[in-house]
Parts: sequence; C-alpha cells; structure tokens
Amino acid sequence: MIQDSAAIEQNTDKSDITTTTAIRLLLDQAGNVDEALELLGQYDLHGSMGMMIHFAIADSTGRSVAVEYINNEMIVIETPVLTNFYLAEGEKQGIGTEQSRERYDILMNRLGETPQMGMLAEAASEEKKPSIEAEMLRQMKELLREKTLSYVQFYVRFVDEILPNPATGKKPLIVPSEKTELEEAV
Repeated sequence: MIQDSAAIEQNTDKSDITTTTAIRLLLDQAGNVDEALELLGQYDLHGSMGMMIHFAIADSTGRSVAVEYINNEMIVIETPVLTNFYLAEGEKQGIGTEQSRERYDILMNRLGETPQMGMLAEAASEEKKPSIEAEMLRQMKELLREKTLSYVQFYVRFVDEILPNPATGKKPLIVPSEKTELEEAV
C-alpha cells in the first residue's frame, strides 16, 4: 500500500478485477514474472477498499519486478526490492513515507553485499582453461538455481596447484571471496 490519495480504477473494455482477487489469480495461475504480467494486463484493476497499491512479483529465476498503477496505467519496474513508495519515473516517483524510502535504501545496500564465492581450479594447459571455466560456471549456476540461491555471485580462479587444508587434508574448491589468507596459502 502506498500513502497516496489516488486509487486504481482502470476503465477500459477488459474484465474487472480487484487487487485482492488479482493476488489470488497470480498465485494460482502464474508460473513466472512474465506470466504474471500477462495475466494482470488482461484485466482492468480496481483498488480494494479504494487503496493505492503496487505488486512485488518474483520468480524462481531470480527475476523480480514492481507493478505500479499510475494514472490507471500499469507500469513495470525491474527491481529486487519494493517498499511503500512509488518507484516508477514521473510525477509520482518517491511518493510514500520517509520510513519506506529508508527501508528501501537499507535493503538495496544489503543486496549490494551479496555473497560471492570463488571456485579454485587447476588446469593442465592454458588451452583447456576456457572449457573448464565454462563447465564449472554452468554447473555452479545450475546448483544455485536448484537451491534457490541464484543471487549468489561466483567466479572461477585458476591456480597452479590447490594445496590441501592442513587441518582436514582436503583441497578447498570453493572459497568465500573475502578469505584472502586461504588464497595466499594456495
């Protein structure tokens, strides 16, 4: 809900739907962001209880959008975060509470601290590095997607030799990016 005196009252030739019914429709029928946007576009939306709202819609691929209604037009904004103020550019941008903007800034800053992982690799020759890197990235991306951790960033770093951890005797293949002492040991 946005603190705005305006209300959503679309009035075209499409079927009518309220915001609360739209939420149920999206949960029941949309499998991803694109399907949700397509569904919303099929209806004239009317704010439940005369309130101005916007939708945060995300899917398992990591895509997330805000859907806002400005002058009864549906506006889609790609964003990982949504709090109670308008994000869409134009006359309404920023309307909402100061607390909402503060929460938005906090969340966006926190997302900027996204975890990163380094994947260490050894290669017998320079020619093999591109194919080894591509396969490691493909496998890690698939694994993170399956675990709904698509937000985790990762990279491959080739080293001459991966030395075993003295405490465990095992070779560390995945390391947090901030673990410089481990990287120095390798």
